[in-house]
Amino acid sequence: MTPFISILLIAAIFFVGIPGIGAFSVRSRWRRFRTRIVDASLRPLLDYGHMRRLHEAGPVTGEFRFLGSLEAIQGDQSLWLRGKDVTVAADMSQSDIYVLPRYTGALPEEPPIRTSWKRLGSMAEGTKVFVCGSVRPGGGHAVMHGIAVKPMLVVMYDGPDSDLLRRCIWSGRQLNEYWNQLTPGALAGGTLALITIAYVLLRGEAGRLPALVSLSLASIPLLPLLPPGVILFFLYRSSWRRGRILRAHRDLLRLPLRHLGEHGEEGMLPDGQAYSLTYLSEEAARHLPDDALLLQPPVSTDPSVYAVFAHPARDGLAPPPDPMTEMIVVPGDPVELSDRCQRHARRYELVSGAILGVGLLINLFGTFVLFQYLVR
Repeated sequence: MTPFISILLIAAIFFVGIPGIGAFSVRSRWRRFRTRIVDASLRPLLDYGHMRRLHEAGPVTGEFRFLGSLEAIQGDQSLWLRGKDVTVAADMSQSDIYVLPRYTGALPEEPPIRTSWKRLGSMAEGTKVFVCGSVRPGGGHAVMHGIAVKPMLVVMYDGPDSDLLRRCIWSGRQLNEYWNQLTPGALAGGTLALITIAYVLLRGEAGRLPALVSLSLASIPLLPLLPPGVILFFLYRSSWRRGRILRAHRDLLRLPLRHLGEHGEEGMLPDGQAYSLTYLSEEAARHLPDDALLLQPPVSTDPSVYAVFAHPARDGLAPPPDPMTEMIVVPGDPVELSDRCQRHARRYELVSGAILGVGLLINLFGTFVLFQYLVR
């Protein structure tokens, strides 16, 4: 194997391969989180009726969800949570815990903090907690818990319950998947390996050119932040952020579809209440309740038709009674808009990669020329 091939292979492994593996792992982990929180929103709410059947008939099958606030911590692994009409205990020994960014009224940019019960630390009384897991009776009360193969999902948050799911879906993704738990070590290891190879080549008879190439590639972790390529680096960040926002809009547009049936117009909420998709004119959409949420994706739409996801009440469309389901208005066909957001997001991601690559090549060439004068 020639020195050039060895140098390029090392650079590819440490600067592309290892961070790439971490990137796919991170994206997959956040996708599982979003899938699970959506699945949790479809589970029945644990209420007084379920608890009464639990004590009369014993353990019940399936998972339940519960929204409440922290009342007390018991022992090393139990929480007492007070809900609207019942209080339950949550066994945290088998749990996946996420802490949402502080509520500001706008959708958060930062992803939730993923932690464990041992690392969580102290919790203030009144902290709002969402849990989804199995239920068992425990001394006159219900105990929510998880198992090793499927831990209990726990989300700690503030703000209203109605937009909890939307905040999880919007923020539940990495800001930049390339920067993950494997990236710092890979960049450091690749830089050290390439500098070592350059040192050996300069002391041997393999030639000066491979050593210059190795030194130039060793500077890749710093190159995006150096002029003139730094300008393209900021364009890359802007384009990547745009793609991330489009993927978030794609998921929000698909969110209300989870309740609908095969024909896509009639469905049921977890408690059996009706949920429907109705198409209205722009004029009719103006008379909807003020708390209806308008989803306006950053792609072209047909403003003459509005898709309304709501609870069909006697006096017209109304906000759903389920605390994790919102009345949503979309200007246009939500499925078509979701697919359009997906296509645009993919384009922005490809453009981002091209912009970053051009910036690296420009700075890499400049670095190679500089090392020609510095290394004698």
